[in-house]
Amino acid sequence: MKECKRRSVLQEGDRMSFVFEVSHEDIKRLDAVQLTKILSKLLYLESDKYGIAQSCASCSLNITVSDGGEDGLVKWEGGPANTDWFKSRYNLFQCKATNMSAGACKNEILYNDSGTLKLKPMVERAFDNNGCYILFYYDALSPIGEKERIDKIREGLKEVGKSYWNIVEIYIYDANRIAAWVNNYISVIIDVLRYNRISIPENLLMWEEWNGYEKHNRYTFETDSILIGYIKQLRDHFSSENQIARIVGASGLGKTRLALETFREDNDYDSRVLSKKVVYIDASSTGAKSIISLVIGLRRRNISGIIVVDNCSLKLHKKLVNEINNNSKLSLLTIDYVYEEIATNYPLIELKAVSTDVIK
Repeated sequence: MKECKRRSVLQEGDRMSFVFEVSHEDIKRLDAVQLTKILSKLLYLESDKYGIAQSCASCSLNITVSDGGEDGLVKWEGGPANTDWFKSRYNLFQCKATNMSAGACKNEILYNDSGTLKLKPMVERAFDNNGCYILFYYDALSPIGEKERIDKIREGLKEVGKSYWNIVEIYIYDANRIAAWVNNYISVIIDVLRYNRISIPENLLMWEEWNGYEKHNRYTFETDSILIGYIKQLRDHFSSENQIARIVGASGLGKTRLALETFREDNDYDSRVLSKKVVYIDASSTGAKSIISLVIGLRRRNISGIIVVDNCSLKLHKKLVNEINNNSKLSLLTIDYVYEEIATNYPLIELKAVSTDVIK
């Protein structure tokens, strides 16, 4: 109850005044599937942030299948030598949501092959390729507890005859470190809070929830060359942080659907991470002051993500643009039915009636 009160809405009339922050206690309450889903999302978002191709990241959500020592993997060539959370160009993650003693951590990298103790194949491959091993661990550890576990893992490497046992890179991301990583991304913060059944402002929708409404699934999204061009333009535009765009046009022309489809995962386009960044807000049911307060709070905490604001007046749009342009890691897409010409250095799309073929 105390935890929920700490996260509660600050004022009844200001539903967006909310503390978007995950603690180590929130991480400790995640089950194995939830923790693995969080790891998967973090791998894709971290890769995208540093320009690492999405095809370089993978994460298995099937926790019942033997993984050979791998739950998540990110490896790439060229580009950055490391990132804030990827310690090398070859990062092997193993995800654990159960209590792990130092001895259990050692045994986790080994297996018995007809009486002979061996290193698990994926762990061996990572170390043989100058990669690092990262235990993604649900509990909070003291520095001593962390060192004991890393020492035991090295002991296991020594026992199976690996000459690099004392020099390879081994890390433990405990609940404290995981919370710090999660707190970089608005969409992952919301996932963790929802897994913990902590009430968040009801008008904030993740892309999946926004897409789930029946009106978006009643008809197939039909396109023409103009709509396809807009989608490509917006996807390219939002492929990096701190971007702004606006879609305007008369009611009923499909502005909201265009925005939704822009962020849909597409196998023919490296857009798989876009939907994982999006938070959707309908300004018609949320006060402008609340939305501005939300964006200011996210900006101040250097949280990244894409905020989509529907039914956004030009006045509100301009105020939000000022916040996005103030050293923010956020991106902004606004939608409105009133077209007002403004001088911009970002995409301003005026949606008009589609061709007769599309209507048919």
